[in-house]
Amino acid sequence: MKNIFLKGLLVSISFSISPVYASLVSVSGDLQLITAPVSLNPGVLESSTTMQVFAESQGYMLQSALMVDTLYATGNSGVIAAGRSVNTYFVHMDPVGDSLEINDIVSLSGTLTFDRQILGLIWSSDVCSLCPVSDNNLDASDFFGSDNTVYPLGDLGRGYEQDAYYEGRTLDFISISPDGMSLTLTANSYPLRLDQMRVITTVPVPAAGWLFLSALISLSVSKKVRKFKDHH
Repeated sequence: MKNIFLKGLLVSISFSISPVYASLVSVSGDLQLITAPVSLNPGVLESSTTMQVFAESQGYMLQSALMVDTLYATGNSGVIAAGRSVNTYFVHMDPVGDSLEINDIVSLSGTLTFDRQILGLIWSSDVCSLCPVSDNNLDASDFFGSDNTVYPLGDLGRGYEQDAYYEGRTLDFISISPDGMSLTLTANSYPLRLDQMRVITTVPVPAAGWLFLSALISLSVSKKVRKFKDHH
């Protein structure tokens, strides 16, 4: 009976002190939630009907300032300060085929909804000489990626094209909801190209807060254990 009681307390502690990270509540439209794939290189995860989204790093503390292409707070590019704990999610689109004809462009749309605010979006990559965006924040932030997933470093045009550069046409669309909890996007990609984005979200409770809470729980449990022993 005593062992059962103590085991029950330990189980209770393990659930109580586990951080409740911000999570992806739902996806809709042409988005599909998957586990981290083996590879995101062109031709590996092709689909002309769905974009894939999966969780990457959870509770990652930034060691240095992180450059993002869209900050929720301003709507412009900027940085997320070092020392901040974040979660990251990855959106991937790779249409079937190898065409670069404008008539073969595939258009997919969807919405991601989180239970915590979005901090920023990373969508820039090395792109063609006609494209106005020249940053490469996707490659620079691939350290967030799953250890078991191969990322297409340096792939031409793997990011989103947010500016009108082809016959006055804006190829991709991104919008964060006013409350910062949802992201709506439209990606338009040639079958030979990729469209990828990294979503950065907040973490509910800082690590220091969980350490303090863990100490309080441990103290409370110790008192209960002593009280239990005294009565048995």
